[in-house]
Amino acid sequence: MKKTSFNQKLWNIDLFDEIGYDKATKKLYIFCNDGKVIEFFNIEQKDVFGLIISIDKDNLITEFKERFPYNIHDNELTLSV
Repeated sequence: MKKTSFNQKLWNIDLFDEIGYDKATKKLYIFCNDGKVIEFFNIEQKDVFGLIISIDKDNLITEFKERFPYNIHDNELTLSV
């Protein structure tokens, strides 16, 4: 799984600073500042690229919650890289 880190101050992000995407399973992981992980299912690669270049990433995550199935894990997941 590929991970991407973001400078929260530069991008004006409040929710997270890192995401991970597994292209084979089409899962997107949002690693939240509070230790929770949002796991989205059936996310296409184009949607992940949209998130990466979005100037309003926090709002786009809210939109993803309306468009895609997801789970929220209370503790950080141990994921193979």
